[in-house]
Amino acid sequence: MNLTRLFCEVDDFCKGFIPEWEKTQLDEGGKKRRRAQSLSPSEIITLIVLYSKSI
Repeated sequence: MNLTRLFCEVDDFCKGFIPEWEKTQLDEGGKKRRRAQSLSPSEIITLIVLYSKSI
C-alpha cells in the first residue's frame, strides 16, 4: 500500500469516527483549550501505522 492511499483511507476513517467519538465523551464542565495543531489526527495515525509496519 502506498503512502497516499494509506493516508486517504485513514483520513476517511477519521472524518467519520472522530465526530462520533467526541459525542460520547463526558463534559467536565470546564473550559477546554483548543490549540492549533501542527499535524491532523489523520497525519498522526498514518505516521503511527507506517512506524509500526517498519518494526
